[in-house]
Amino acid sequence: MKFESSPAFAILVNQAIGSLKGNSYVILPYILGGCFFLYKLNPHFDVALIIGEILLPPLLLLIVYLRTVPIGKIINNTANEIVFLEDSISIKTVPVKILFWINKPSMELNFKIRHFRISKTPYPAKNIYDLDKKVWMFSMAGNEIYIIPDFFDKELEQKIKLFI
Repeated sequence: MKFESSPAFAILVNQAIGSLKGNSYVILPYILGGCFFLYKLNPHFDVALIIGEILLPPLLLLIVYLRTVPIGKIINNTANEIVFLEDSISIKTVPVKILFWINKPSMELNFKIRHFRISKTPYPAKNIYDLDKKVWMFSMAGNEIYIIPDFFDKELEQKIKLFI
């Protein structure tokens, strides 16, 4: 039996990825503006100007990286297609590409029956989906996949409850 996520899920994911891309684009004016401000503050080349121009861009890039990559990985570990087979569950995840920060293709993982653990948990990225204990987390051998049942048929939740 195959379950696919609703179009509302695709809209939610695209908005989240667009927001993360927007954060990456916003950094450029800050880097250029910060360097211009430091130069206007003291037009002579001195140690403060050089240190400011050397430290400001990498610091801003690090901040954007630390805000973008973890959320992109969470999105990449979210299921958008689930297939129940005889002896396993096949889960396909969302692909994520955010500029040069993260480029992860869709994963297809097979969870063998009785070899994985299911638990209800809140979605780790609260700015994307914020309902407490409303997400199913499949975990096996270090892989964690999140399933948001609100974006699938109601039958899926009943089918998952059979494995608990």
